[in-house]
Amino acid sequence: MVSINELMRIEDALRRGGNAVICHEYVRKIRMWLATGQASPQVSRRLQELVARFGNVRFATSPRRAG
Repeated sequence: MVSINELMRIEDALRRGGNAVICHEYVRKIRMWLATGQASPQVSRRLQELVARFGNVRFATSPRRAG
């Protein structure tokens, strides 16, 4: 289960947006945690806020990888 402290670290990384691959993975994890519905009400509310804030930005789709 995800904790509020972990969500705060994730939010900080998303806000900075330095590594698109990591940010994409965080958005995917947030959506998965929200879909499972096993988080406490406080954590679920925070997950919803993060999806609303970061779910549709540049890392919501798979980043292009150099090859």
